[in-house]
Amino acid sequence: MKLSIIIPTYQSHDIRPLLSGLAKQSKLPYEVIVVENGSHQKTLSQQLSESESDLNIMYIHEPLAGLNRARNRGCYASEGSQIAIIDDDCMPHVDWVSSLIDAHLDNPLAGVIGGRVLLDYKAPPPVWFNSEFKRSLAELDYGEEQKTLGRWQHLVGANLSFSRDVFNEVGGFQESLGLKGDEEIIRANDETEFIHKACLRGLPGAIYEGRAVV
Repeated sequence: MKLSIIIPTYQSHDIRPLLSGLAKQSKLPYEVIVVENGSHQKTLSQQLSESESDLNIMYIHEPLAGLNRARNRGCYASEGSQIAIIDDDCMPHVDWVSSLIDAHLDNPLAGVIGGRVLLDYKAPPPVWFNSEFKRSLAELDYGEEQKTLGRWQHLVGANLSFSRDVFNEVGGFQESLGLKGDEEIIRANDETEFIHKACLRGLPGAIYEGRAVV
């Protein structure tokens, strides 16, 4: 199974830690596609050309701002039978790729498959920082096991995968939604419409894989 990883990134964010994490995976992805978005210069191309790893990295410059536009650009350019998107400030667990591949093999008709997203605190959070605030920062934790999600359970775009067939059937991510540079159309959850449509095409609709951690 060929798994393509899509990394949308904005305004020259330093993605070298993420690339290093992907290079240390117990099973390497088929390819990693970095889509630099919302910048007028190809500021990452030199960094990527100097990257020394076994990763098969493709660089794409998308001058028109929009997170979903960047996701679509990367997905359409990819060649894998399965596609995973990850945020540029995430760090994948060493078995992230292998866990997603195993989950797709176990559930070949699933609409979407996503994993755990844990927050990395640089200092102890304040006492008022409860689960509602954590969810606003994309934390997602239904435990360590694989499970089929119910109607009101959600996945997040920081750690999301799907088959190429599902992506093509849905028609990609809705580009009128989500962040567009400094213009906040919808601040977060811009992948929700895609997930909903993908779930309608899957059997089951959505799978949570607790071993796929970022």
